[in-house]
Amino acid sequence: MSFAQASALKRKQGMFRSSGNGKSGSEPLDLISAARLRAEQFSVVLRQTRAMMLANVCNALVLVVDFWGTNQFSSALYWAAAVFSVSGYIYYRHRRRRRGPRSTSQSHAARRATLNALALGLCWAALPLLFFQEASPGSRLLIACLSAGMLYGGALALASIPSAAVAFVAPVAFACFVTLIRGHDSHYLLIAAVLGVYTWVLLRHVFISAEQLRTRVMTQIVTEHTASMRMRKLQASGLHAMGGMVTGLAHELNQPLTASACYLLTAQRLLEMAPELRPASVSETLDSAAVQIMRAAGIVRQLREFIMRGEPEKAFANLHDLIREASEVTSANMSEANVKLSLQLGANVDRILVDSVQIKQVLVNLISNAIEAMNASVQHELTISTSLMHDRAIRIDVVDTGVGFSEGVKENLFEPFATSKADGMGLGLSISRSIVEAHDGKMWAESNPGGGAVFSFVLPLANAEHEA
Repeated sequence: MSFAQASALKRKQGMFRSSGNGKSGSEPLDLISAARLRAEQFSVVLRQTRAMMLANVCNALVLVVDFWGTNQFSSALYWAAAVFSVSGYIYYRHRRRRRGPRSTSQSHAARRATLNALALGLCWAALPLLFFQEASPGSRLLIACLSAGMLYGGALALASIPSAAVAFVAPVAFACFVTLIRGHDSHYLLIAAVLGVYTWVLLRHVFISAEQLRTRVMTQIVTEHTASMRMRKLQASGLHAMGGMVTGLAHELNQPLTASACYLLTAQRLLEMAPELRPASVSETLDSAAVQIMRAAGIVRQLREFIMRGEPEKAFANLHDLIREASEVTSANMSEANVKLSLQLGANVDRILVDSVQIKQVLVNLISNAIEAMNASVQHELTISTSLMHDRAIRIDVVDTGVGFSEGVKENLFEPFATSKADGMGLGLSISRSIVEAHDGKMWAESNPGGGAVFSFVLPLANAEHEA
């Protein structure tokens, strides 16, 4: 692993360490990660325990057979019995650990593994010290092979737990080194030097393997944590989106339902007035309320179809008619706020392919925002104009004489939940721009040179191909 990769992993671990609340931010890395790492280390060793103990027993039997009929046979039996006892005890604890509950702590288990490795290492360290000097040349070769094999095998099998690997390799290597030095032979001295290098390489790779295992486990923990955090964010985003949809639906339905309630209240008051005013006025007022209720029903239907299909229900319409209908919908609010409306529908072509309910809602949102913006201004003039951008697009401008907005506010005008109103939800402009963009259009806002704001959007015109 390169230095850059290690640095990147440490940065990730630092982020992981600081996650969570301040009280337990270090708990995941310090406790969970340490437990996961220790479990992975022991898992590597435990998977090889059976093979390791079998190798110890078989190698000890080979030595006993080789010393059969010699003076060292009895000593070899005692030494083999020690190897059998230690190996059997370790295998018994291994089987008990797999079958029973693991009640011991990780630190205690590490100490026990180190002591077991040291016991085996001392047994194999006794092999060259006890038998090499008096053995025949063939037996010496066998002892050298067994010692070298146990050095490499023990280091390889215990590499995930460096303390255990050192506890096994160090006694065997030291005993072999001392035995070679005691021989007072130049060839043995050369072999002793090679043995020292060999042992150093083995131990170096033990620590490299342990570090690689630690890095792999930590990387996996960080990756799992990142994936978990992403999943939580996705779940939170889903809940947030659901809340935004519900809030947006409430925002969309609020205007027609409020207008219909006003119309019904007006009808009730008309019924309390002189009888000669009841029939025509009440009928007209109830018709207006019915129009608003149908508009709310259209919004609900449009939202349902949008969720089911994921796209607007487009049909041919005249934009000027939609502007007039949106003006009529908001006429009551304009009258109450003393707003003077001016329609300058200068485009000579206004045929568009749109979802009429959605585009009308965009117009209603812009008109309602303009009315509210002019509450604190002296002039209450609202202008809606259209013009042709080119042969394929029509531009709509909604100009008010309200308080306007600053450049800082302008940057976040169309962001969800960004609002300067005390009782606003900040969804109207965001929804409006989403609707316009869903119709392959564009929406933006500018300051009105005469004071106030200008909200503009462009929609593509219907062409001959659309008509066909």
